[in-house]
Order: sequence, then structure tokens, then C-alpha cells
Amino acid sequence: MAKATEAQLRDLRAMIAEYPGDYEVVLQVLPRESFLPIYLACCVDPSPEFAARVASCLSGAVVEVRERDDAFGDFDEGAGTPTLNGVY
Repeated sequence: MAKATEAQLRDLRAMIAEYPGDYEVVLQVLPRESFLPIYLACCVDPSPEFAARVASCLSGAVVEVRERDDAFGDFDEGAGTPTLNGVY
């Protein structure tokens, strides 16, 4: 995401609480080159409904679901810890 208001971030926090699951949440502010990812201390179920609600709450937000390779901290399809990477 490029920017968000305080109210939008509060709404995002409430949405995350409504969809508990096994996927870590990583918040990426754009541009990626200027901001490190923020790893939130929560996990979600990244269902299509959750993704749609996030997109409607944060204009221009993208929900991306990836698998992380725990051995190297890299992202890889189908391996390691599930991660909701990037509400951006």
C-alpha cells in the first residue's frame, strides 16, 4: 500500500481479528525499495472474502498469499510456513 489513514489501519486490524488462521501477516508499504516489510504479530485465514474486504477498506491494496521456506526465509510455492505477504 502506498498510504493509509489511521482509521483504515484500525479497520484492517479489526478485519485481521475476524479471520484467524495460520498465515502470518506482512504489511508492505510502497515503494518496496524505501520501506522494509512490517511483520505483524498475528495470523489470518486469507480467504477470498478477507482479500475482498481488505481491498475495499484500503484503496489500491493487494493481498498476496505466499509460502515461506523456513530454512532460508525465502518465499517459495508450496514449502514451509504459510504467509500472507503484503497488504500493499
